[in-house]
Formats: sequence, C-alpha cells, structure tokens
Amino acid sequence: MSVEELLRRYQAKQPVDPTELEEVDDRGAFGLLRGARDRAIMIEMRKKDGSVLAIPYALIEQIRYSPTDGIYLLACGREVAITGRHLNSGPLPQNSLLNGLCRNRITWIQERSRTTADPATPSAAIESISW
Repeated sequence: MSVEELLRRYQAKQPVDPTELEEVDDRGAFGLLRGARDRAIMIEMRKKDGSVLAIPYALIEQIRYSPTDGIYLLACGREVAITGRHLNSGPLPQNSLLNGLCRNRITWIQERSRTTADPATPSAAIESISW
C-alpha cells in the first residue's frame, strides 16, 4: 500500500458509532469511565435533595473504606462520607465503586431514594452522602 493510499484511508471521515460517544457506564449508583486508561478530572456527588458537590481528584488526599461504615474521602480538609451497600464489590471487582475511586474512573455518585435492583445481586446502592 502506498503512502498516498494510507493517507486517504486515515484522513477519510469514519462513521461515528453511537456506542463510542457514551464514555460513562451508568451503574445506577455511580458513573464509571469505560476505558481502562480513562481518568476523570472531578467527581460529582449528588444528593437526593438536588445539592451537588464536585471535588477535583487532584485534591483528594485520602480514601478510607470500612465494610461497616462505608467510604470516606478527605479532600481540602473536608471529609465526605458515602454509606451504602456493596461499595467494594460487584460483578467484576475492578468495577466496584471503591476500585473506581482509587483509579480516578468514577465521574459521579448519587444517592438513591429507592433501589430497584435485586438485593441478592451485588450492585452498589448509595444510602447517603454527607459532607
């Protein structure tokens, strides 16, 4: 293949696949970036009452996890507590909320007023977020 043919091939407009436009996988309780190398700049905490807190990942100093208490983020001298169930488990361990936070892949977390998921399945459910 000649250089001109290669240039034409790579410069031609490629059709856009709609599935590629959606970069965030909605897990119900949180949004997870699909690409293994993708990194979020900020994490958005959404409460049931509509209030939102966005924290830059660069300012998160510490992430603590306790199976009984939940996840605690320390950022800018402020502690954010995330309580719920299955925060460190899921169908694939690398797609859990805790793992995603540690790897800067979570774009948002939201409280749920009512869970529609089956309690027997290990999907994360956020009961409360406090800051």
